[in-house]
Amino acid sequence: MTADLARPPQTIDSAGFGPINITKSVTITSPNGVEAGIVPVASGDAIDINAGPNDAIVLRGLTLNGSGVGGNGVVFNSGGSLTGTNCTAQNFTDGSGILIGPTSGTVDVVIIKSITANVAGGLGAGIRLVASGDAIINAVIDHVVATGNDYGIAADPNSSGLTAVAISNSVASNNLITGIAGSSGISGGLGVSIDNVTASGNSFGIAMAG
Repeated sequence: MTADLARPPQTIDSAGFGPINITKSVTITSPNGVEAGIVPVASGDAIDINAGPNDAIVLRGLTLNGSGVGGNGVVFNSGGSLTGTNCTAQNFTDGSGILIGPTSGTVDVVIIKSITANVAGGLGAGIRLVASGDAIINAVIDHVVATGNDYGIAADPNSSGLTAVAISNSVASNNLITGIAGSSGISGGLGVSIDNVTASGNSFGIAMAG
């Protein structure tokens, strides 16, 4: 079963749902006490976002479980903004719990009160921000727990992409490689602010390069 995205906002009931492809502004909400699990196929994504430059996507209360075979939880390829609240992305393999990867335009991202866990396999990240081409990512990450991944939170713009991320009141601990990682592209730019964040039990707490 997949959610009907034609009439936003949508409220979904307790159930397991198949992969979702979002192509327009939409709000998908799972209320308190309701579990809405989005399950990808093997090596696939739970949610793909391929929306227009002015489209706003809001995800609330969703549980994305890769069961050790799914590639990514959320993949944001294009759109105007993404807001994720009270979501869980876990058990993905060598992808990302949440991957923000636009190739053009300015994208505003807010991820709050969410968990990314057990995203591993070599380069797996709980949250990864990758601005390619002339894309600009402005991100706020607040009250997020990133644990048991290869990388907890990673920002690594490619080419000339620009990324600015503010991380606050969060935990990036017990990740295999790095709690919070950043590197800039050849001509890209990266700005990271970190406030009231715990990064413990990783091989590296915070690592910045480039």
